[in-house]
Amino acid sequence: MLESVTIEQLRTLRAVAEEGSFTAAARKLGQGQPAVSQAMQRLEKQLGLRLFDRSGRVPRLTAKGEAVVAAAERLHEDLAVFQLVMGRIKSGAETKLSLAVDAMFPTSALLTFIHELAEAHPGVELALEVEFLAAVTALVRERRATLGIAGTDLDLAGLEQRPIALLRMIPVAAPSHPLAVGKDVITEERLASAVQIVLTERTPAGQPGSSDRGVFSTRTWRVADLMTKHALIVGGLG
Repeated sequence: MLESVTIEQLRTLRAVAEEGSFTAAARKLGQGQPAVSQAMQRLEKQLGLRLFDRSGRVPRLTAKGEAVVAAAERLHEDLAVFQLVMGRIKSGAETKLSLAVDAMFPTSALLTFIHELAEAHPGVELALEVEFLAAVTALVRERRATLGIAGTDLDLAGLEQRPIALLRMIPVAAPSHPLAVGKDVITEERLASAVQIVLTERTPAGQPGSSDRGVFSTRTWRVADLMTKHALIVGGLG
């Protein structure tokens, strides 16, 4: 029966396939050749398949045998991952990192971090959520995220924090926008009279939102995602 097939039998099969003969596999495994031969005969009986063609001087894998070896290789890789995870759990290491990141954080810096994480900790699963403003800290407070990357102008009370980067926010407008026409100095009064596209957050009813960041104008259009904000700015609408 398939349920009675052991990892040791599949390891022996892989050794035979790699070494090319029962004798060479036995040397690699530190066993006698008869033990390897008997193990393969039992495996064939359990699977109900002829894995080796024994008509020649040296048994050769049949097509079905090669397919079983390929499956055993995949199982070996999965087992290696399983052993790695078990080792990390027993050592107290993290097996999953839940990360919440503010959408304003530079994508290039985030990708650099993820590359470094994958290289240093290949067994750690990453769960990444990109949110806006107070939604990042909310995920951390609710323990749905282990770490959060958020602006320091948010309510960080009760959260352990350390600075990692300083970002500059620069007002921009499309070349067709009135503020971009001409080379005159743009005064605060002109900024205040122009429509400004402001990123806002979706908060549950009754809960206050975060304070606006970098708002210069008294006339604001509010959007809930960066793509729409970018499209409106490029379209000369703010």
